[in-house]
Amino acid sequence: MSLVFNMVMGIVDIYALVLAAKKKTAGRILAVFFLTTACALTLALAINSATQGGIFGFLLLAGHFAFMHAPGLLAGLSAQAWKVCRPLSFAGILLCVLTLAVAYDGFLVEPNALDVNTHKIVSSKITKPFRIAVVAETHYENFREQEKKVWRVVAEHAPDLVVLLGDYIQTTESNTYRYLTNEVNRFLREEGFSSPAGAFAVEGNHEFTSWPRIFDGLAVKTFTQTATAFGTVAGQTIAITGLSEEDAENSQTHVSGTADFHVVLGHSPNFALGEIEADLLLAAGTHGGQVQLPFTGPLLTFAEIPRSWADGRTTLKTGKVLIVSRGIGIERGIAPALRFLARPEILLIDVVPA
Repeated sequence: MSLVFNMVMGIVDIYALVLAAKKKTAGRILAVFFLTTACALTLALAINSATQGGIFGFLLLAGHFAFMHAPGLLAGLSAQAWKVCRPLSFAGILLCVLTLAVAYDGFLVEPNALDVNTHKIVSSKITKPFRIAVVAETHYENFREQEKKVWRVVAEHAPDLVVLLGDYIQTTESNTYRYLTNEVNRFLREEGFSSPAGAFAVEGNHEFTSWPRIFDGLAVKTFTQTATAFGTVAGQTIAITGLSEEDAENSQTHVSGTADFHVVLGHSPNFALGEIEADLLLAAGTHGGQVQLPFTGPLLTFAEIPRSWADGRTTLKTGKVLIVSRGIGIERGIAPALRFLARPEILLIDVVPA
């Protein structure tokens, strides 16, 4: 898919530059750029339709044009516009530089970055403060030092409780999934992964049914079906409801309340639209859009919640607090392997008495 697209667009790029050079006018240069862009998008749609690549297939090919073909095209057209229309030439150069800067940040910088973001929750249901660490969407396709760093950073912040929000490994190969399961489990055992109140894990939408084996032999409660567990944190009882992936995806999900401080965990944030009687709702699933624009936020969330809920903290009308993690990894497979203005994150949530 990518090879065919890039070969055809390489020919189109050359033809576009030759066409613009035949009669160098500002109007012709602009027309060539917009026609080439239209051609690229039409070709992306056609190839993606033929290969049934879905939305991610189209975004992959559109990304090839934006970050591989457009900079060269802009540079060539800007050079041709230099003597014809300096403002147009400067605009083309600026757009070329901005495109390359976004590509550098999106493909090389942000996917390898790691933010640690802290939120404070005030509750009258507790008498002593405690800290929750949230790790979501690691999307492992290999397990190297960069991937191991996340768990060490979590340990450095000494949380009382760790919650894990799914999509731990992403592969379609059962042998690879089994290998990575063993590698992650071995590392967590060797590192002595633990927290005073233990850890709680829910499933994501990329799990194999064997996903709980990732945490074999560790103090991790895995929720394969929706259930509520009770734990002791700093000498006080809290309730933790872990949702199945089906219930997390369901915007009509109902969770009954408890007298204790109550946390509900789900991979998808859609459940926040349901009747959730809890104090704190923790979710992932959106990657924070993986790509955000200034003043706009996430472009795509693949969730039913409003886009403004898809990254960070939202206080809902009922007074509940929803916090959605951007997660650690990126969507694998044919999806574009980039993040832009949506850096990977570990969440720390400090729950303090009112």
